[in-house]
Amino acid sequence: MNRKQEIWIGELIRCWEALAPTDDTTRKVLAELIGFAWQAGADESETMAAPVPEPAMPPPGGLSAAPPPPPPVAESREEPPPNPMATELPQIEVADEMALQAAEWKAVEGLQPPQQHQQQYSAMPPALFRPLWSRTIVTTMSSRRLPIGPVDGERLVRTMAALRPVVTLPRQPRWTTMKGLQLLLDKAPGMAPFRADLVALAGLFDDCIGGEALEKHYFFDSPLRGVTLAARQVAYRPPQPGVPVVAISDLGLGAPDDHYQRARSEEWLRLAQLLAARDSTLTVLLPWPAGKVDPGLRRHMAIVEWDRSTSATRVRRLLEQLHG
Repeated sequence: MNRKQEIWIGELIRCWEALAPTDDTTRKVLAELIGFAWQAGADESETMAAPVPEPAMPPPGGLSAAPPPPPPVAESREEPPPNPMATELPQIEVADEMALQAAEWKAVEGLQPPQQHQQQYSAMPPALFRPLWSRTIVTTMSSRRLPIGPVDGERLVRTMAALRPVVTLPRQPRWTTMKGLQLLLDKAPGMAPFRADLVALAGLFDDCIGGEALEKHYFFDSPLRGVTLAARQVAYRPPQPGVPVVAISDLGLGAPDDHYQRARSEEWLRLAQLLAARDSTLTVLLPWPAGKVDPGLRRHMAIVEWDRSTSATRVRRLLEQLHG
């Protein structure tokens, strides 16, 4: 074995750990095999002496050795700040805890009870008339053109120039609701899809005309078969002469196939002729296109389409055509 080779004590320790000798004699033999010598100490016990290492040679090229590393700086051991969550929480009695919970519940804002009528209204389809036009359309349908305006000077001059006597002062015509209105509401099966719109529109007529000026009746299929008055079925009676009549009906166009009592065109024609003989006009609010109505009926009544495209100007033009 080369005794000049440098041997470290760590190699001996690794050798003992790998071979695991059980007595000192074995450990001594293993130490001598790797180059260590045993010496007797002052207490006459054998100790192990490590071989003297060879002197370190200077680095080649005259380079100075690397400076020794700086001594380790002792780390400052500052105590961390106390954790506020680790502090002991105050003990709360059961009664105090119940009082705190009650106070939290009282601080919560109470919910409003559900409004069923608003939910039903939000689920309804949009109105058949535009909301901004509804009142104007209803008022126009309920109006009559009467000579109640300013004095018609042209007619007065023509009468006097023709040497005719002036019995009454001629006045310009004006549209007015002073005559009142008779409202007829159809409850036939064909009007079932428009039941909610019918109720809403009847309320709008109450707001615009209302009071004693409005006479309202319900009927099935045709008013000539009778109307409902105070929950009783009575015969139909036309209004006072000159009072306009508005009927909200499908004229039998939307009746189901198995509804054999649907109204016929002849019944509505007789009603229009009856009212015309009393100087009353008949306006039908129809939830169907006006082109589906018998042309003979359209000459004796004003057919107003119950649709969002209908305007008050259109209604006024139909009434002017009916009055001639």
